[in-house]
Formats: sequence, C-alpha cells, structure tokens
Amino acid sequence: MGKEEYVVMGARLECALGATPSVLMVPVTKGFTIKNKIVATQVDMVPLMNVMPFGVCKISSPPLPCIPTPVGPWMKPHSKVTACNIPVLTTSSCLMCARGGKISIKSSGQ
Repeated sequence: MGKEEYVVMGARLECALGATPSVLMVPVTKGFTIKNKIVATQVDMVPLMNVMPFGVCKISSPPLPCIPTPVGPWMKPHSKVTACNIPVLTTSSCLMCARGGKISIKSSGQ
C-alpha cells in the first residue's frame, strides 16, 4: 500500500474470509471531516451499522452469509490524531473477526 491516509465514511473494506468487499459507515455525529466526509475512529466497528457484510464467509462449509463479528476495536489507529478523543483510523488499521478473518482497509474513501 502507498502513503498512509485517514479513513472516512465509505472506505472500502476487505475480509480475508469474505467473498466480496464491503464499505465502512461512520455516524454523522462525530463532526470531524476530511473533504466533507466524516472521519472514522477506532470504535466504528459495530456489525451492520459500521461494518457491512462481506457476502459469504469462506470459513464455513457450506459458506454462510457473512455477519461481521469484531473481537475488539480497530487495531493500529493513528497514535496522535483523535476525533472526540478517540483515535482515528488510517489505511494501516485492521479489525479481527471472531470467525478468524482479518478485515483490512483497501481504500480510505477520500
């Protein structure tokens, strides 16, 4: 990946065990924007609210519909930049799913 960027609403996500890409949704209540898009933070990890499904999950046999199940907040947020005192995400951030997949940010959404 090239230069690290801040992640905003609409960023493209991929799960190592998912069949299709997904997008990151960010609540408009945060108010911190880049190019008129809301910036994502470490706690934007709620399934079906922030993290949308990735098609089917390849871990199950037969493959079942994906329901993202984060095991904690996003890892590797920015160490110094915050929005509402919560670290913001960068394109280096990742999220682990309880089913074993690693969710990564493939494009910042900017």
